[in-house]
Amino acid sequence: MKKLSLYIASFIFIFVISITMLACDFSASPSADYNNSPSENVEFLISYQPSSDYTISLNKSSAKCGETIYLNIEMLSKGLAIEYVKANDEYCTPILDNFYNYSFTMPSKNVQITISLKQSQLLIWTGSPITKLAASNQSQSYEFSFLQPIEITSITKQIALYSSNPSCIPSSAIQDISLIASSDNSKFIGGKFNIDLSQINLGTTTLSLHITSLNPYCDCTISLEIEVVDTSHKLTFDFSAINAKEIMIDIINLDTGEYFSYTTTQKYYSIDIACQTNNSIIVDVYYLSQNGNIIGVALPNISTANVTLDNGLLVFLEDNAELNIVC
Repeated sequence: MKKLSLYIASFIFIFVISITMLACDFSASPSADYNNSPSENVEFLISYQPSSDYTISLNKSSAKCGETIYLNIEMLSKGLAIEYVKANDEYCTPILDNFYNYSFTMPSKNVQITISLKQSQLLIWTGSPITKLAASNQSQSYEFSFLQPIEITSITKQIALYSSNPSCIPSSAIQDISLIASSDNSKFIGGKFNIDLSQINLGTTTLSLHITSLNPYCDCTISLEIEVVDTSHKLTFDFSAINAKEIMIDIINLDTGEYFSYTTTQKYYSIDIACQTNNSIIVDVYYLSQNGNIIGVALPNISTANVTLDNGLLVFLEDNAELNIVC
């Protein structure tokens, strides 16, 4: 009888120990700490298979159960898009962030990241987008459209625009990003955004535009390389032959729509113009005479290797060119 009691007690002890070890999931831990609670101290590994179609960046390569893990997935293959991202068998959540675009909550075991790809819902730039910018107090508008309009199934669509060189075009300069719906509000047909040119700096960057739907997954990507350049030009006016109370100068950039107006009483006056080479610029000069009449000034036609001025239409043929105009 004593032997039977001893066998039963031993069995119960072994059973309790086994259940405890299973509950703590020691086998899943890459480095279990047996002196503390595994749920608080054990970190589990995160891995993925490299691919020529995309790159993956993680904020952490290992984490404790319950931590939020962030991923950046950058597509390398044109024409392909992300269908879904999984951490083991759980779908990762698309997020809107300056860098990371997916996240998941770490389980109490190692995680393998898997990505399913599909043919991309392609985007195209509307017209010929400007790829060279110069700093000014204006903004530059960009529009894009979908080759195949996207069904509007919910208000879960997100749009984000990333700059590969924030020192050139910071995220704060990218403004008013929005999607454009069809007239019947059944589909998204494109979108638009602005770049605040007062915030940009010299350099080159790639703007990557991402459209993401949380449910169902429907990702689109389009990229544009932009160079921020010093496109300053100078106009110098000689008004010594004009007897005026006040002289007015209007300048319109026909390519960008920018308009500038200047007023002076000086006999010699200089203006710095920020514009791209080969932009067409209208220059109008008129003055208020001593008797109060407004009189237009016929500008001389000038043609040089660097600048042309023909009937008030000005074109700088290279960056940092100058033109002296005698009125």
